[in-house]
Order: sequence, then C-alpha cells, then structure tokens
Amino acid sequence: MRKSVIGLLLIAAGTVSVANAGKPAGGGDTPSYAGTNLGTLPGDKHSDAWGVNARGHVVGRSYNSSRQSPTLLKAFYWDGTMHQLQPATEAPTGETPWDSEAWAISNETTETVVGLEERTVCIEDPNDPTLRICEYPQYPLVWQDPGVNPVADRLDESSGRAFGINDAGNLAVGSCGGGFGAIWSRSGSGGWSRTNIQEQAFPDTDLVAAFPDGHDLTGHDIDIVGGAYDVNDAGVVIGALTWIDQTAVEACRQTDVRPCAEDVAYSRAYVYFANSATGQTAGTGRVLPAPVGYSDSNGFALSNLGSGGTAVYVAGWAKVNPNHTWGKGARWTVTLDGQSGLDVQTELLDQQAWSQGVNEAGDVAGTSNSRTDRRGNIIQTATLSRQSVGYVTLKPPKGGSDSTSRGMAGTGPIYVVGEANVKGAWRAARWVIPQ
Repeated sequence: MRKSVIGLLLIAAGTVSVANAGKPAGGGDTPSYAGTNLGTLPGDKHSDAWGVNARGHVVGRSYNSSRQSPTLLKAFYWDGTMHQLQPATEAPTGETPWDSEAWAISNETTETVVGLEERTVCIEDPNDPTLRICEYPQYPLVWQDPGVNPVADRLDESSGRAFGINDAGNLAVGSCGGGFGAIWSRSGSGGWSRTNIQEQAFPDTDLVAAFPDGHDLTGHDIDIVGGAYDVNDAGVVIGALTWIDQTAVEACRQTDVRPCAEDVAYSRAYVYFANSATGQTAGTGRVLPAPVGYSDSNGFALSNLGSGGTAVYVAGWAKVNPNHTWGKGARWTVTLDGQSGLDVQTELLDQQAWSQGVNEAGDVAGTSNSRTDRRGNIIQTATLSRQSVGYVTLKPPKGGSDSTSRGMAGTGPIYVVGEANVKGAWRAARWVIPQ
C-alpha cells in the first residue's frame, strides 16, 4: 500500500443523535414557512440557488431544458430582480459557449461572488475520423460588485472551481492546482493569490486509508484527493478528502457487477486553519470524526465563530458507507482551545438526508427525504434544524411539491436558499425565517 495521509486523533470526539430535537418536520405546532419562487433568466425553465448572504441576496444558475438545443448554464445574481452574470471568456463564433455558475456571495457592501466557467470542446480524432477527442476546460471565476458589473474575471488561470467565499470577501476556496484544496487571498489592491492545502498539513495518522469495507490494502495503489468548500472570516476552512483505491478501481472496470466487491473510494470531512487568527497553528488541518456507525462524510458549510468566539459549526452529511445512496445530515461543533487541540462534537441530524448551510447560532439548513409518492419517487423537503425549536419545515412556493435547501445566512432573519419543484420545473427558492 502506498503511504497516504489522514488524521483522526482529536482531543475529544462525541456523537449525539438529535432525532428528538424538537418536533418532526411539519409536525404538531412546529412553524413552517413558504418559499419565494425566484424565477429564471429569460428563456430558461429551471434554476438553482447555491448561495445567499445576510442581506438576502442570492446566487446560483439558470438553464433551459430544450431537447432541440444544448442546455446552457448561466450564473445569476438576485437582489429582488434576476440578473445574469456573464462568464469571463467568450467562445469563438460557432463553438460551444461557456457555461457559468455562481456558488457563493460575500456580505460586503460591495459584494463579491465566486463560481466557475466550463465547456466541452471536441475535435475529430486525426487517427480515426469516426471518433472525437474531447476536453473539458474549467476555471474559477470572481464577480466584483455583481449588481453593477456582471462580467466575471478568472480567479485563477489554472484549471479549477471556486465554491466558497467568506463574509468579508477577502478569502475564497475551492479546488485548483492540486493539493487538498485551494485558498485564494485578496490583497488591499484587489488582486488574488492562491495557496494550496498540502498533505503535510495533516498528521500522518489522519491520512491512513481505512476503507469502510475493511478490504486488504496490501499492494494496493491509494490516492488521496481533496477540495475546500467554505471558509469563514477567521480563516477556518472546511472541505473533504477522498481516498481512492486505484487497484480496486481497475478491478472494477473488469467486471459488470455494481457495486464492485470492494469499496473503491470514500470521503472524510476536514477542517483547516489558513492563519493563526483562532490561536491554531497556521497551515495545519485535521480530519473530523464521522458519527458513530458512519464511515463516509463530507463538510459543505461553515459558520463564523460562535459560542463566545471559541467554536465554529460545520454542516455536511454522513453515510454508513460510500455505496449508500442516502445518508444523514451532520453537524460538527469544533471548539478551539487556542493552542493545538480541538474538541469536536458530532451530531447526526436524523431528519435531514444532507445539510448544506449553518450559521453561528448552530442552526442547520438541510433536506429531508420526507416520504415516497405512489410512483415510488422520493419526495424531498427543505428543513431547518434550529437550536431553539427543533426541526422546521420549509414549504415550497405555491404550486410546488418537492423542495431542497443548498445554503443559508444570517441569524435573524435567517435566509435559506435552494430549489422547489413547481409544476415539474425546478426553480430557485428563498425562505425568510424571522428571529
């Protein structure tokens, strides 16, 4: 087995089930809130909301679903009105245009949005005219003051994606240029520079491969890849590492059986400290413990400092193993001791299948697989797990059926964004929950 990197030796780790924290979603006198359909860009049928700030402004993507023409993804910014955000690059006439998506938005007076642009470029194989060779270029983007200037700049000239930005708008994260994640820092002059999270940031014990099925790794080729998904104003970053058994992957290609006999990959959430603002050693990271009984996890969202400035909350999901289609939402409470240790408490959010938003009060936005319809389809419902009242149902706009949540911001009011299925079309939605 090739040497890998992962760590799990945290000062304290516990798992708490919150199945009974408040009433079930939509039950009893638990309050519920109807979402607002944010619509689409002109000519489109669908839209998804990925991010929101404490001002209630929303970013995401809008797209068509015509069978007669290719689907084109278009980034949007919503401040009460839907605005198209242009990609940074214009494709040559007659070639495939660039898709664009906006993933996160800062909370500055002059807002900053990050996302990505990508497209598919295919040419005829010079050795076989019946075949085509395709490339999929992809670059991280940044929009400065999106309500005024809708044209993006490339955040980096290396291939990658930007998924998160802090409220202050001076740190962005994603994947770009290798390593376990990318962090972009903005200087006073407005320029951005990138550093990468390297495996040396994690203790060797955190990087030992431990595939959930426990198969023998002797002689196996193990790779570790990673990406960063969110960052806060104190420079704390969350993301996930994925262990890939390349030997098992190759064996999987040789069989028609799915899933394969052995796990080929699994993931674990991590926390990383870009600087020493929290008292932790800058440039160090730790893998977060998965809930007891769960072996696969991912961290998607991160709060600013709460609980007297010593704790951050992380929201994500956990699965028993990578082959499980659905898992449970998870919340990690990471208490910082100002030295080198972390006190981590892990909670399983039983009424959420995944969680993608969290605030400094520890409230978590997620999605519940609430029931199955008569055709066997899973009905999804956006939910909010509030520390004070338990689970709150976020009903879709009028005429909607399913709803999902993708992000949140604020403590009072709380803004949650996602999508709602309105008469067969998924539309970006926003919910406003008062203090």
